[in-house]
Amino acid sequence: MRDRTLLVEDDPVRVQWFRDRYVDIDVTGDVDEAIRWLLVYRYATLFLDHDLFTDPKVGRDVAKLL
Repeated sequence: MRDRTLLVEDDPVRVQWFRDRYVDIDVTGDVDEAIRWLLVYRYATLFLDHDLFTDPKVGRDVAKLL
């Protein structure tokens, strides 16, 4: 099983920064999608954006699920 990384981010520059550094990374800017993925997959690492343009749902809402 691979170590999965989840990035919840909506800034394309930041997304590219993470993609350049992590091989196995799932990326979404959608909080609901991130929550669905967390219910299906096991992630070794999570990066959560605190100021998504989808406000009021932001990274802290994903953290609340955990």
